Amino acid sequence: MRQHIDIVGLLFMAYGGLQLLGVLGMGLFVFVGGGLGLLGISEGDAELVVMGGVYGLVGVVFAVLIGAFAVANLAVGWGLRGRKPWARIGGMIAAALSMMNMPLGTLLGIYAFMVLLDKDVAESFGVVV
Repeated sequence: MRQHIDIVGLLFMAYGGLQLLGVLGMGLFVFVGGGLGLLGISEGDAELVVMGGVYGLVGVVFAVLIGAFAVANLAVGWGLRGRKPWARIGGMIAAALSMMNMPLGTLLGIYAFMVLLDKDVAESFGVVV
């Protein structure tokens, strides 16, 4: 079962890495928003300025949210591979949150729950069952 814990840890780290790519994608929203805002300022169009601000704000908010989940998944993956006592519970929380993201997050969540709820795995993290 030790091998499965390591696999779950690696999967959480890979999933966090993919989420970091999503943060870069949100940077595109910020870039487009800034461009629209500047275009609106140069053209004197107030609607473009507002639209640019909204795009920029949405991009920043989503980048922060996705980045927080990415860092959490990377930390959980690192903790699972290092058999940290907090990582089993953190892994279950991260698995539950990842299940909302179809299909990769759902598959990761199901596999993580199958591994982390096992009796032998709980004992390897110091939980008395």
